[in-house]
Amino acid sequence: MGVKSFLFGQSGIAKRLQGEVARLKGANAELKGRVAELKARPARRPLDSVAEHETALKAALEGLVGEAKWAGAVPGWPEMAVRVGTAVSECDIMLVKSNAVAYSEVGLSALDCVHQALVAVGKEVPGRILDFGCGYGRVLRFLRAAYPGAEMFCTDMDAEGLGFCAHHFNVFGFRTDLEKGPEWVAARFDVIWVGSVFTHLDVPNCDRLLKHLAAFLAPGGVVVFTTHGEYAVRMMRNGSVAYRLERDVLGQIVADSDSPALPILEGLRLWRTVRGRGTVMRTTLGGRVTGCRQQRWSGWME
Repeated sequence: MGVKSFLFGQSGIAKRLQGEVARLKGANAELKGRVAELKARPARRPLDSVAEHETALKAALEGLVGEAKWAGAVPGWPEMAVRVGTAVSECDIMLVKSNAVAYSEVGLSALDCVHQALVAVGKEVPGRILDFGCGYGRVLRFLRAAYPGAEMFCTDMDAEGLGFCAHHFNVFGFRTDLEKGPEWVAARFDVIWVGSVFTHLDVPNCDRLLKHLAAFLAPGGVVVFTTHGEYAVRMMRNGSVAYRLERDVLGQIVADSDSPALPILEGLRLWRTVRGRGTVMRTTLGGRVTGCRQQRWSGWME
């Protein structure tokens, strides 16, 4: 080794370069291992139903057939139970990370909300229904069973979820686009179900979505949407684990619950707006607000 090479090899720059080379080699080896692991996995089929979860859902539905509270709240239950689609995607975290009974009761609770809304506007049987934010069909499968003669549409930002729903539940699926609004589909709907969507949007998108939904409605149609309300604030104040946030974070959210900059409580602002105006909210919806019921959807949301 020459004098210059020896001096360079002992310098701090050389040592740093050697360390960086070693780090990159380690990262490359880790990446190769990850690629090999993925190649070894069986091919993923996003439209497939998971037999284990499907069996659990069938058992849950059978168990709920005999529960009187749903027979009284949902017209057509339990006779419609045999029509409820039981296909479950591996990506449906609403069931995979929960349980089939709770999953089914959320769907039945949504039917109760829709039925109450239809009664409020004097509409008996909707001819065309949209599930806005359908996911993998938690509520959609129940809407399909409850209104078998209706044209059923669904929309979501998740392309795989849309594909799964269209494949298994005999519905038309469209991607959501809040910017373009109602131009993305020419149909107009008698019922639009919007379950836990506003709770994920900021203020401008909430306002934009409300205007779009009003434009989607057929004459005499109704939008049934859920929001956070005072119950959600109490849950946060009590440090509920359901939100998966630290107590100090929940406390800060509660302290700022009137701030329009907090998406998680945007639904609370909407609920207070509806409650405060009583029956008319024309500047936002372009129509009449028929009512607001606390904790109506699955005992949680307004």
